[in-house]
Amino acid sequence: MRIALALALLATTACGSVNPSPVSGSPLNVTQLKFAVMDVVGRPVYCDPDFYPIAREGGE
Repeated sequence: MRIALALALLATTACGSVNPSPVSGSPLNVTQLKFAVMDVVGRPVYCDPDFYPIAREGGE
Protein backbone atom coordinates (compact mmCIF):
# COMPACT_ATOMS: atom_id res chain seq x y z
CA MET A 1 0.00 0.00 0.00
CA ARG A 2 2.78 2.45 0.89
CA ILE A 3 4.71 1.61 -2.28
CA ALA A 4 1.64 2.21 -4.46
CA LEU A 5 0.97 5.51 -2.70
CA ALA A 6 4.61 6.55 -3.08
CA LEU A 7 4.56 5.69 -6.80
CA ALA A 8 1.30 7.60 -7.31
CA LEU A 9 2.73 10.62 -5.49
CA LEU A 10 5.93 10.41 -7.52
CA ALA A 11 3.98 10.20 -10.80
CA THR A 12 1.79 13.20 -9.97
CA THR A 13 4.72 15.37 -8.93
CA ALA A 14 6.80 14.35 -11.94
CA CYS A 15 4.00 15.29 -14.35
CA GLY A 16 3.35 18.66 -12.74
CA SER A 17 4.33 21.78 -14.61
CA VAL A 18 6.75 24.37 -13.35
CA ASN A 19 6.68 27.88 -14.74
CA PRO A 20 10.02 28.77 -16.33
CA SER A 21 11.78 31.87 -15.11
CA PRO A 22 11.47 34.90 -17.38
CA VAL A 23 14.38 35.66 -19.69
CA SER A 24 16.23 38.82 -18.75
CA GLY A 25 17.94 41.02 -21.30
CA SER A 26 17.67 41.13 -25.06
CA PRO A 27 18.55 38.28 -27.43
CA LEU A 28 22.04 38.22 -28.90
CA ASN A 29 22.66 38.95 -32.58
CA VAL A 30 24.72 36.63 -34.80
CA THR A 31 28.04 38.37 -34.14
CA GLN A 32 27.53 38.31 -30.38
CA LEU A 33 26.61 34.61 -30.57
CA LYS A 34 29.82 33.84 -32.48
CA PHE A 35 31.91 35.61 -29.84
CA ALA A 36 30.01 33.81 -27.07
CA VAL A 37 30.85 30.46 -28.69
CA MET A 38 34.52 31.48 -29.02
CA ASP A 39 34.56 32.42 -25.32
CA VAL A 40 33.35 28.93 -24.42
CA VAL A 41 35.36 26.72 -26.81
CA GLY A 42 38.31 28.95 -27.65
CA ARG A 43 39.56 30.62 -30.78
CA PRO A 44 39.23 28.70 -34.05
CA VAL A 45 42.35 27.18 -35.56
CA TYR A 46 42.79 28.36 -39.13
CA CYS A 47 45.54 27.73 -41.62
CA ASP A 48 45.48 29.92 -44.73
CA PRO A 49 46.23 27.60 -47.66
CA ASP A 50 47.83 30.48 -49.62
CA PHE A 51 50.15 31.42 -46.76
CA TYR A 52 50.98 27.87 -45.63
CA PRO A 53 50.75 25.76 -48.79
CA ILE A 54 50.56 22.03 -48.24
CA ALA A 55 52.10 19.97 -51.00
CA ARG A 56 49.65 17.49 -52.48
CA GLU A 57 50.29 14.92 -55.13
CA GLY A 58 48.96 16.17 -58.48
CA GLY A 59 48.28 19.63 -57.12
CA GLU A 60 50.76 21.45 -59.34
